[in-house]
Amino acid sequence: MKFVLACILLGIAMAPWIGRLDIYLAHLFFNSTTGEWLVPSGRPLIWYFFYRGPKFFLGGLAFCMLVALACSLYMPNLKPFRIPLLISLLTLGLTPGASVWLKHVTDVYCPNQTTLFGGKFLYTDLFELHPVDILRTKTGQCWPGGHASGGFALMGIMAFASRQNWRKRLLLSVPGFVLGWVMGVFQMVRGHHFLSHTVATLGIALLVIWALEAIISYRNHKKYVPDENTLLS
Repeated sequence: MKFVLACILLGIAMAPWIGRLDIYLAHLFFNSTTGEWLVPSGRPLIWYFFYRGPKFFLGGLAFCMLVALACSLYMPNLKPFRIPLLISLLTLGLTPGASVWLKHVTDVYCPNQTTLFGGKFLYTDLFELHPVDILRTKTGQCWPGGHASGGFALMGIMAFASRQNWRKRLLLSVPGFVLGWVMGVFQMVRGHHFLSHTVATLGIALLVIWALEAIISYRNHKKYVPDENTLLS
């Protein structure tokens, strides 16, 4: 299910028509008269709360998971949580990592970098080539959204519930889903990302979680099912 949903989200994020929706929504957050976005630069408290704060939280959470994973090697009562901890940690690392790598490959500009919103680079869709007769001083690095990747990566904690219990997994994925969208929308209202950039990041996060669980299941030569008596009930 995660694989199918991830493919659907990535398909939407890469669809030719999504660009029109991106531009329409971006115009809602941009004041063409003043040249400012809904959340302009120079707002340190807002920036700290929605940008730096979530990063500190996710970093602290990852550190706690790492400590718990290390302790599980020596504490028998933590052993049932070893694989869920490993999946959650790897998701927190691989989702942002994959997003950063793709940013350097796709060459897509942020809204505030395009001439549509006061920037100096021409807007192009994901698979559209940049004009060769125009000198560019830098390449685009905005697809997919990097900031939201940490929030969506938190959905990896769904691994603490049985793969058969989709209700618990759905419930555990809510915090990461909400945090990812809060972080993603914050970047959108600042002109740092289009909607499709955040949708793509959500698809990548789901794909990473699916791949990690599939790989671990394959290595164990059986479908991984956490013990319902020791994990979340």
